[in-house]
Amino acid sequence: MEIQLYQKQDVREELLQIAVIVCRYQGKWILCRHKARDTWELPGGHREEGESILETARRELYEETGAKTFYLIPICVYFITTYAMLYYGEVSELAALPESEIGEIAFFEELPEKLTYPYLHPRLVECVREFWKKEPEIWDAYYPDGTLAMVGLIRGEAIPPQYRHAVVDVFVMHRDGTILLTQRDFGKPNFPGLWESSAGGSVLRGETFEQGAKRELLEETGILAKNLIPTYRITTERVIYRGYVCYTDIPKDSVVLQEQETIAFRWVDKENFLRIFESDAFVPFLRERLLSLSD
Repeated sequence: MEIQLYQKQDVREELLQIAVIVCRYQGKWILCRHKARDTWELPGGHREEGESILETARRELYEETGAKTFYLIPICVYFITTYAMLYYGEVSELAALPESEIGEIAFFEELPEKLTYPYLHPRLVECVREFWKKEPEIWDAYYPDGTLAMVGLIRGEAIPPQYRHAVVDVFVMHRDGTILLTQRDFGKPNFPGLWESSAGGSVLRGETFEQGAKRELLEETGILAKNLIPTYRITTERVIYRGYVCYTDIPKDSVVLQEQETIAFRWVDKENFLRIFESDAFVPFLRERLLSLSD
């Protein structure tokens, strides 16, 4: 039977009728066995009325494995007789198996031979393996109030409207009062050659905002922040931004630029910072973000 694979964005949400989860616990695959069968299968099932497909995945994973705490990443859509969403799940906590048609669960280093769907499940596991081979950049999804959704977002893909992803800005101020600016590489697709704050970028999966800010600062300037002072938080339709200030007394010529990210740096006093900030030489979306704080 032929399995057709699709990118997630190519199939409308309302067409998705099934959620299947390839999941792991402590490094092993989790499979379940229906009480009426002696074969093993991946957790998953049909979407119920009023559910999003993600809600289906969460419900089915709990009902069929007892997974209490877990993290889901959408992988792709597949079609055999109907459209189904494939998720990868990492389970960190298991509870007792709920009362259902599932008789037991088991953990496997590799898929067992006795599978309920031997033509399908190995292919779905292979889809997950192929996904991780690409080394995708994963972001944690947040709700607008800043709480974690325990769902992964993939860089370059559309962010569902109910979620936000985390972005940090870091401004470095020297003990003499000057501010560090960095110039974007001319090879960058957005705003090449413009000046911006010392460092910034997306917070990666598993990082706190502060950890992401420290990593970005180290990667983009070589500055190891001993402490960061939070300065602002802005929530938009897609992003939660948090700003930080890092005070430092490093030698001014010790800044290390990140290849393909930045090509120059300069320390400027407050007067020159404002002159650049208000000019076309400064990244406009960052200027707009900062100006919104005074609205």
